[in-house]
Amino acid sequence: MIHLTAVKRKTTVVATEPITTGSVGIPVDVDLSSDFDGLKCIVCFRTEYAKGEFIYGTDDAVVPPQCLSVAGTTLEAGVYGALEDGTVVIPTVWASCGTVREGASPSGVNPSEPAPSWVAQVQEMAETAMEKSKGVAGRVSALENTPLALNMVVDTVGIPAYVSDPTAYAAYGIAESGWYVFARISAPKGVAATAATAVEGAAGSIVTVGADHVDVAVRFEVAAQSCPVTVTWAAGNAETFVFRAEDLATRNLDYRTTFYVYDISPYVTWEYGEATGKYARNVTYFELVGGEYVALDPTSYDLNVDIPEGVYKHSKVIFEGMVRNVTYQLPEIVDCPLEFKLPDVPEDGYGAWYEVQLRYASTYSMTLTPESEDVKAATDATQSQTGGVNIIDLHYADVAGAKLWRMVNTHSNYANAPKVESVAFRTPPTKVAYAAGEQLDMTGAVIVATYEDGTHAVISLDATDLTLSPANGATLAAGTTEVTATFSDHTATTPITVE
Repeated sequence: MIHLTAVKRKTTVVATEPITTGSVGIPVDVDLSSDFDGLKCIVCFRTEYAKGEFIYGTDDAVVPPQCLSVAGTTLEAGVYGALEDGTVVIPTVWASCGTVREGASPSGVNPSEPAPSWVAQVQEMAETAMEKSKGVAGRVSALENTPLALNMVVDTVGIPAYVSDPTAYAAYGIAESGWYVFARISAPKGVAATAATAVEGAAGSIVTVGADHVDVAVRFEVAAQSCPVTVTWAAGNAETFVFRAEDLATRNLDYRTTFYVYDISPYVTWEYGEATGKYARNVTYFELVGGEYVALDPTSYDLNVDIPEGVYKHSKVIFEGMVRNVTYQLPEIVDCPLEFKLPDVPEDGYGAWYEVQLRYASTYSMTLTPESEDVKAATDATQSQTGGVNIIDLHYADVAGAKLWRMVNTHSNYANAPKVESVAFRTPPTKVAYAAGEQLDMTGAVIVATYEDGTHAVISLDATDLTLSPANGATLAAGTTEVTATFSDHTATTPITVE
């Protein structure tokens, strides 16, 4: 038996046995962490020459025999969690199970039959459960020079078309420019489109009454993550086609023409520490509730004010286990130092790179940490990243036997801060009554700016972009009735008397 554990994005081989060519039925047991709850768990095996997988929990939890056909190869195991539509959300790193040894065989030939992939198993289940899936093969064809595979799950395997002028595709109802997959879905035999035929899930569609097909347009950025398109031909006759991308490592090799943008959140670990200093914009603050870090509503506190005890923020963010040759995007704002744990790369000719789109709250350090002792990071692996929107290119190179991860470049665009909506005196100055000739004293006054995102900031009385009229410390004339504060073209007043 081969015993595995899968915790987050790491697979560990707990126990194994001698592995020989020609073996059939080597059992596999997997202990899964709670990260895989609710997901379809697929166990994968690979060697230099073959790979196979199965859905964990079925009766055939065994090493795929096609992976045991060549002696001298290394058998590796991995696990990934997938949604029902096949979208991979938690892929682990590969772990070595040992070397496949030559097994005794009278004929010298491995007689075992290859095990079906988990996708094939899922499709077989779907065909058994849903009669409507029968006869679908051959009914999805490509438009705009975008070849598509066939069947209920539609794999986009070609270059999609870029729509720069949406008005040229008005028939589809496309509203935005971008990369699209265009496909024609044929109706079931004997069925034609009617005025009641509806298409849901696509970015646009063309339904021609009386035609034996519908034409659809799917945003490729969505299709790459899995996009179900449902065609309802008539009442009670609906079919769903799932558009998705596959085999990213072998097809998405040119970072200059990237069509895949994936959420990197599943590969992220946030670390926390107690917050000190003053509240700042674009930084997420937390409180501990029942042992969990719960984010504070940014409109519940004032910026530029001292942070009390018991408030936490991110101290570090670690990226680990990403699929190579993919563009990622992190939806959360990065408000702490970063660390990328970068793997060794198989010598399969595809190389490796990651493009990561991030938004920094301020200036933070970024560190590259190779996970293998055989791989090094560039001498400038720790660098400072400026605030704003950043695109980081991380590339792997093997030059003259020197395996190296390096940051090729960073493209930065400073993000615009939200605009001020209003300014107000939350608290008037302590002294409000004066005699003529006295100097204005604004001690105790609290001026607050409210921004368009709902946040509030206390404006320091000596802020360079705050103007007070009369100025703080100015000699007051009799009859002066108010002090006006001007900040970012907004004003507020507070009453005073001067006699």
